[in-house]
Amino acid sequence: MDYKEVFRLLENLDIHVIFRDFPVSRLYAFYTRIFEHRVVFVDLKTNVLDLIFPLLHESVHAIRNESKKLFVDDEEEEFCDIVASYTQFPETYIKQIYEMIVDLDPPNQINILKQFSQTNHHAICGIIKRIKDNHSEFDLSYGGADTNLKKNFPKIGEVLSKTDNVRQFLQNYQNLSPIFFDILLDKVENLNQRKLGEIFSMESYLDMVSIRDEMLQMKKLRSK
Repeated sequence: MDYKEVFRLLENLDIHVIFRDFPVSRLYAFYTRIFEHRVVFVDLKTNVLDLIFPLLHESVHAIRNESKKLFVDDEEEEFCDIVASYTQFPETYIKQIYEMIVDLDPPNQINILKQFSQTNHHAICGIIKRIKDNHSEFDLSYGGADTNLKKNFPKIGEVLSKTDNVRQFLQNYQNLSPIFFDILLDKVENLNQRKLGEIFSMESYLDMVSIRDEMLQMKKLRSK
């Protein structure tokens, strides 16, 4: 699955996605509850190849959050990691790749892993971790290749803001976060320009004004 399909999964699970610029942190995403809503915050600086696993991980937290308590222990974290890993990298996929590379020299192993990663939208580190789960003796230095591969893919913030057109920006946001966007659209009259600018991580006041005007127009068209 690619990152767009994972966002569709979150929508189907009734999870609100909010994009923010995290402070210095190793987190790509985290789950919480706000007024009984399931919410996943996503760091705008996250490369789309790195995003799939944490979104799956946080989705498992959301599904299992029957008690509505936010405290999560190490056992819960490990369980969510396992489910996310097996969801992103099914056993048949791991077996296929391992059988293709096991008898090759390291440079060719790296080249094949890069091809699979680029085609199937995942970081090299994730697939190697899954291979090592089954074959603990497998060892391959992949850091440089993983870093170079990610240079060919955008950060999620770049996906959202890849256009100067305000309407297209809002459409991009709505495509990835339809549940949260609908809430904003419903309440747009009560949100001033600066508040919307904060929500959408806008720095220019003119952009903030344009965002609000466009959202008001979108709401008017929707109500017809």
